[in-house]
Amino acid sequence: MQRFLIVVLFFGLISQAAFAQEISTKQNITPGTQEGEYNITTTITYLEGVDIASITYSIPKELYKPSTNNHLFSNIEDEFIKFYIMSIPSDGILNIDLMVQLKEAGQFEFPVEFQYSKDEEKKVLALDPIIVNNGGEVIAVVEEQTTEETVPIDKETNNEVEKEKKKKQTEAEKLKEIAAAEELKKKRNLPRSKKRR
Repeated sequence: MQRFLIVVLFFGLISQAAFAQEISTKQNITPGTQEGEYNITTTITYLEGVDIASITYSIPKELYKPSTNNHLFSNIEDEFIKFYIMSIPSDGILNIDLMVQLKEAGQFEFPVEFQYSKDEEKKVLALDPIIVNNGGEVIAVVEEQTTEETVPIDKETNNEVEKEKKKKQTEAEKLKEIAAAEELKKKRNLPRSKKRR
């Protein structure tokens, strides 16, 4: 019975991994018609059988510009834009278009998160961030197959992670200080050699 359960679990993990590895994403970034304007197209492929999905871009509201090619329902907050996909095309290829208007020169990075549901199983993927080099010659075109599950983009969670890192560093430093103090104490308590008569 135990061997049967192990075999079932093993094949279940293989099928789950195969499903997760199917999805492929590509971010295509091109300059727009105005200075500092960029067109961004996220292409996600192999979505056959996916029921519903959503994609969240961590782009501040003041930098976001809607695209005429995008007719998806959206939720625009101060720090992110979320698009809801209620129907996946039959070919399993999804294109999401949007634009950004950058007023300053420099490199800008915008994290992207994709959530989807297939056969009542929900997945959350952290896609490669959108990187725009405003005022430079290089425009990023990133293509990568990703299956990394992550928590939703959340500033509070990120702050908690940073606090935990600092706490661990502080604890490590205290342990080093205690160890050094103990070593010094041992050296002071060593018996002194007897003087020669």
